[in-house]
Amino acid sequence: MSVLRIENLSKAFDGVGVFSALGFAVGAGQLAFVLGPGGCGKSTLLRIVAGALGADEGEVFVDGVAVGAVPAHRRRVAMVGQHDGLWPHLDVRGNIAFALEQERRASRDGVRRAVHALLGGHGLDALGERKPSELAGGERQRVAFLRALAREPRVLLLDEPFALLSAGERRRHWQWVRRFCKKHSAVAVGVTQHVGDALACADRVGVLAAGRFLQTGTPLEVYRRPCSRFVGEFLSAANVLRGKVVHTGAGEFIAETALGEVRGALADGAAGLSAGVALDVLVRPESLHLDVFAPDENAFAGEVTGVEYEGASGSVFFKTAVGGVTLRVMEGNPRTNTGGGAGGAPLFAWVAPEDVTGVVPC
Repeated sequence: MSVLRIENLSKAFDGVGVFSALGFAVGAGQLAFVLGPGGCGKSTLLRIVAGALGADEGEVFVDGVAVGAVPAHRRRVAMVGQHDGLWPHLDVRGNIAFALEQERRASRDGVRRAVHALLGGHGLDALGERKPSELAGGERQRVAFLRALAREPRVLLLDEPFALLSAGERRRHWQWVRRFCKKHSAVAVGVTQHVGDALACADRVGVLAAGRFLQTGTPLEVYRRPCSRFVGEFLSAANVLRGKVVHTGAGEFIAETALGEVRGALADGAAGLSAGVALDVLVRPESLHLDVFAPDENAFAGEVTGVEYEGASGSVFFKTAVGGVTLRVMEGNPRTNTGGGAGGAPLFAWVAPEDVTGVVPC
């Protein structure tokens, strides 16, 4: 059974709709992420689940119980936002202890032991006597996170709580949240602008835009088979070719594009298209390969027009001879600026059909 479920949730401010009829479920032990452009309603959704804001329509369920009319402090839902909200007059131990005292009404010794275990388990014991004003930004966010965990919530809502941490620390914290959920059969819903963190750490993701969830699923499902051009470009900066269907069958397609015929796999909901129907063809940068040898299909001759070195990877900009289309190719562990084939041999960019997705234009 889902620990968290939202059904037909709608919200508007001053008559302007934020989202409508949202539905989403997160099972026990799962970490889910809500992704989307700024202003799409991600934080508003979390605030409604937390009880800080009311929905216009729909309901929120925790462990199968409707909580729309339940006060926030009784929902067993904890939220950590972009601002830590620590009490400035209390030290770190006092901030965490306050949450325990409010929630559990435990003995003073029990609270002291619980605070010590939380701080020690996260390497923050040395900060126990510091006031919030004496902490760095990242340290304050870690303390706010521990204060939320102290309440032993069933649902943990995380609105960019690790934004001030370095990339490596941010990833480690998200992975810790995932382990926490699995250990305690709780759920967490995170919001982040770092798509890579979500894809690496999530059990489920939902892409929110234009007032609705465009797609939900596992990171692999959503990334490899985006349902729309928007989702493909948002998650992976996909190359997009406009084309027309030549043939479809068995979940695959052949489309005529500016590069010639391209073969790939159809996204869900795009099956049964007739010849001549418009189709957006999505090709992820990392699925393209540069080589002087090319397979018989999905291979395009051309030349490199630019390179952006990014350390572990590099972006190569490849202009095709046919159609003059510039494709972005992502290369791992780049060693040289690829400029062409050896001895003036032609260079090709090619992609396997299973790494190409066809979606119906919105």
